[in-house]
Amino acid sequence: MSAPAKERPAGGARRLAWVLLGVAALAALLTFGLFRDPTRRDDIPSALIESPAPAFTMPLFARYTDPYGPTFDLADYRGTPIVLNFWASWCGPCRVEMPILEASWQEYGDEVLFVGVNTQERSQRGAQELLDEFSISYPNGLDADNRINIDYGLFGLPETFFIRADGTLSYRHAGEISRETLDAQIRALLE
Repeated sequence: MSAPAKERPAGGARRLAWVLLGVAALAALLTFGLFRDPTRRDDIPSALIESPAPAFTMPLFARYTDPYGPTFDLADYRGTPIVLNFWASWCGPCRVEMPILEASWQEYGDEVLFVGVNTQERSQRGAQELLDEFSISYPNGLDADNRINIDYGLFGLPETFFIRADGTLSYRHAGEISRETLDAQIRALLE
């Protein structure tokens, strides 16, 4: 007499169902990513809009300390509209938008303060070289511990926030910013 065949445990079918469900979810996510416009990240919501901008203090790169001092403290600029841009030297879109930000700073600098926050940086030297390459004249500082990045809820780089003179956030742009979007949001800050 032969031994009775072992029955397959019910847990195996359940495990297989979970694996298949996981594979289907990953496939759906991949499909979404493939067909989504990579230049459109503005539809990622930010709970910070219409709220007070998170306060921060950061050390400035040496080239900005003469006009602004060794650190930038957001609280010192209450009453001034601010364009706050997060960037890193390794970020390709950041390199593309830097000349656009500098040109706008040259145009609107008497009415709006531009501030750069270097975050998620691999090399402080690389950051300094990028600022030199584009002759960036608006103040830029270093978010060495990524605390500012976290407080603003960054999705990725670059991201630009527009802060009203009263200290509230009016708009967040995720991704490379165009001159048209920049101008429109600056005009909204000045209304």
